[in-house]
Amino acid sequence: MTFVVNAEKKRNWNKMWWRDWPQGRVLLVLSVASMIVFVAALAHMLLTVDFSLALSDRWSTPDYDPAVAGDAQGSLILHAAVLALTLVLSCLIVPVVRYRRHAQDSTSAESLEVADGVLTYSFHDPRDSKRRSLWQVCARLDGCVWWWDAKRRELVVDAREQGALREWRYGDPSREAIVPFERMEPTDTLRMCPFFDPDPIEYLRQIGAPEGKPRSARWEM
Repeated sequence: MTFVVNAEKKRNWNKMWWRDWPQGRVLLVLSVASMIVFVAALAHMLLTVDFSLALSDRWSTPDYDPAVAGDAQGSLILHAAVLALTLVLSCLIVPVVRYRRHAQDSTSAESLEVADGVLTYSFHDPRDSKRRSLWQVCARLDGCVWWWDAKRRELVVDAREQGALREWRYGDPSREAIVPFERMEPTDTLRMCPFFDPDPIEYLRQIGAPEGKPRSARWEM
């Protein structure tokens, strides 16, 4: 079975991803709330803090009152601390927005095939600016288990037997000979966004490929 990338599905794969991930919802709510507090604290500081008094000193300011100046300086420091904290927390919106494009940016030229009990996933190396090198990951399904990571919206294949999951990086596949499965480097886990047609998850269920628990859960048993 050969699977084809669904361009629209890939483009929208991580849309509203934080709905499925409690940590994502917390990040979004915290960052938005911090933005609101930041704006409110900034407005309050501009309206209430006497900057000329807070930044004054006893040597250059006539009628300098240490108590009054100290109150103004304390208020300025407090507002600055709140602004700094809320600004940092507001930046939590960055991973929320950035992860939205992860499925589009992390890989390209993906291909997926299942033949003779072996799943083969290939994609261009995202670290290669010329998009020439190719990663290929092969999983012998009878020696692996697969599961759906709902938090990250990824199909995960874990090796349950040594050597059942292997990978190889071709520097220039057009000039290199195909490396057989046995010569590939063993690896433990394959993760991918299954934005293909037909649905790879449904297909794996149809052919009876072993479906299991996440690796961490299996280790705990």
